[in-house]
Formats: sequence, C-alpha cells, structure tokens
Amino acid sequence: MAKILKNDRVVNAFTAQAELRRRRTSERVAAAFHESAHAIVAEAFGFPVAYVNIVPGDGFVGHCQLAITPDGGAFPIFGTPRALCYLAQTLAGAAAEYIRGTLPLDSLPASDVDCLIPVLLPMAANAGKPPREFYERIMSMTLELVSSPRMWSAIATLAELLLDRDSVDGEAVRQVLREEGIAVCTENEQIALAMMLAGKTSLRAR
Repeated sequence: MAKILKNDRVVNAFTAQAELRRRRTSERVAAAFHESAHAIVAEAFGFPVAYVNIVPGDGFVGHCQLAITPDGGAFPIFGTPRALCYLAQTLAGAAAEYIRGTLPLDSLPASDVDCLIPVLLPMAANAGKPPREFYERIMSMTLELVSSPRMWSAIATLAELLLDRDSVDGEAVRQVLREEGIAVCTENEQIALAMMLAGKTSLRAR
C-alpha cells in the first residue's frame, strides 16, 4: 500500500510538472502578455473589458472581449479622441510582444488587423495623413505607453493571472489596475492623449 501511494505521488508530481510546462510554453506566455496589454490599455482608456483569455481558437491563441465595440452601437463616431484611444488599445498587444522580443514591430496578428483597419483608414483620412504615417505615429506612442513602468507592471500581473487561470473577467482586470494605482482616463485626458497620438491634429470630442 505504501508503495502504491508513493507511486501515486510520483505520478502526480510528474503530472503537475507537465501541466506547469504546458502553461509556460513560449506561445502561451506571448499570448498572455499580448491579451493582457489589450485589456489593461482598454480599461485605462475607459473601454470596459468583458473578459480576456488565452484559450486557443480558430486562428487565434487568445482573445480580449470589450463590453463596448465599434460595432456595438455605443461607440463614438470616427474622428473623436475616443476612437484614437481605441486604435492605441488595438495596437497594445503587438506593442507588448515587440517589447518582449516575440513579434516584429510591423507584424500584427490577423485578428488585430481586422479590428484596426476599419478604424484606422477613416481616422487617417480625417487627420489628413497617409495611413502608414498615421499608423506609425500611433504605434510609437502606444509603445511608450505600454512600456511605462506602472503600465508594464499591470500587464505583467494580468499575464500571470492568465497563465494560471486561462481566462479572467473584466472585474479581475479592473482589480489589477486598482492595485497598480492606474486610474481610468477622464474625457479631457482622452482628448489630450488623442491629440498626442494623432500628432496634434485638429480632432475634438463631439
């Protein structure tokens, strides 16, 4: 009986180690930071997160679901600072992966591109800038935002939660922000940030 129990403990130990290795594969860690960056920046900009996960699906390895989306009817029209902030949160995942060295700067996942293009093109036209120049400006500022110490700490904390749990709800994301002392942007702060992201265009809130 003692031998059986010992063998069971060995099997359980190996099983636990195998599970830990599965949860810490480079792909899962990259996905955790990618989705965490989307979620943290979204919440900081006032876009409520419904949930975020690193559960693989058809063509993606994770997902950050906003409670408010451009298709949801509650999203402001193109040309507002809030729409520019939406672009920054869309690019935040790729920015986090670039900072970690797991993704080239110009390599966006297809799912991010699908979210980016419908907003980026009309915004660039509204700002009177070529789409590429507009994209590079916003990506540059997004990199600065994501790499700031407090924001990066929040992203890393949420990534650890995802690696342990696979999926967390929006309240868990907001709890991380509270613990890191990151306040949600006010409308005026969104306007100021958007002006910076857009390179001091004439965009104003409506």
